[in-house]
Amino acid sequence: MGGGRWVETSGGWSDAARQVPSLTTRKAAKPADKGQKKQASAPTSAGSKREAKLSFKDKHRLKEAEAAMPRLGAEIEKLESELSDPDLFNKDPGRFQKVSDRLAAARTELEEAEMVWLEIEAMKEELEKGAQA
Repeated sequence: MGGGRWVETSGGWSDAARQVPSLTTRKAAKPADKGQKKQASAPTSAGSKREAKLSFKDKHRLKEAEAAMPRLGAEIEKLESELSDPDLFNKDPGRFQKVSDRLAAARTELEEAEMVWLEIEAMKEELEKGAQA
């Protein structure tokens, strides 16, 4: 938080930024003289150039999410098709339970992949807006 204070939050940086809005809003320090003012402006211009693109980690997460979404969608469709057999439970209750559990897990994985994709696409959009400004 600054000034020797800290806050414990669950999740990653984006979760912390949502939970504690003051983490992302910083007050500009007032420089004492013109020399400090020039030094303060140089890092921000270099920093904005670095922020103009996604990090390697975000690019990798985006690529993984884009690959996972169609795969999980197809798996969910296959599992739902298998569960649509009205005799499955009577024939093999163990298989029915296994397919039901996997279907729930696949739906959760798909939802998580979609959230990652949405988050990174929003970051890309913000970066593009910042680059145009």
